Amino acid sequence: MEASKPSLSQLAETEAAVLVLERERARLPKAIASAEARAAAARDAAAVVRARLEAAEKDRRTHEAEAQDLGSKRSKFQAQSAVVKTNKEYTTLLHEIETHSKRIAEIEDAILISMESIEAASVELKRADSIARETDQEVGKETVELRAELADVETRLAVCVDERKVVLSALGPRVEALYVRVMKTRGNGIARIEHEGCSSCHRTLPPEVMNRVRAGEVHACASCHCILVPGVAPA
Repeated sequence: MEASKPSLSQLAETEAAVLVLERERARLPKAIASAEARAAAARDAAAVVRARLEAAEKDRRTHEAEAQDLGSKRSKFQAQSAVVKTNKEYTTLLHEIETHSKRIAEIEDAILISMESIEAASVELKRADSIARETDQEVGKETVELRAELADVETRLAVCVDERKVVLSALGPRVEALYVRVMKTRGNGIARIEHEGCSSCHRTLPPEVMNRVRAGEVHACASCHCILVPGVAPA
């Protein structure tokens, strides 16, 4: 087997840095979306309360208009009752007046209920709007920081990817071809020897392979085909 070059360990370190940064690059947009969803949820909650308040105000206006209309009709009936000439007409008018009065009383009760709903919804809306504003401010600050962090991660990732290309080129076409082929199928091309096995697929490695890798030779794991490097020595 071809003797390992000094930059092989550097490739392992660079790959590890790339993988960490790629995970961060995938995580940060999700964190931004989650924060923005939190702000949207607070706004939606306020909108629900606002809709309930508007519905209660509409109910009150509708009831008030109906009560006013019935009140006008009742007044006409009352005026007519003073000039009717027969008992039958008078009895009919009294019945209409009583019916309208009963309905007006029911509507007035409904108006009171609407007013109570309006008062409660107004208090709740004030609180919900306050929460929405505070959440918007918090999320605004949070997303600015997250986007700045994402930009930094992308910059550092680009540097690490370029460094990995340089290291691979220095290792020669054979190692580079092997590494690229494994990366396409596994997402990583380097595995460390840990606990007498491959850190990528966790298969036990033959002692001879481990010794050759530790001696500086280039070997790929027979199972996952990752390029093997010695494990990190304990601190």
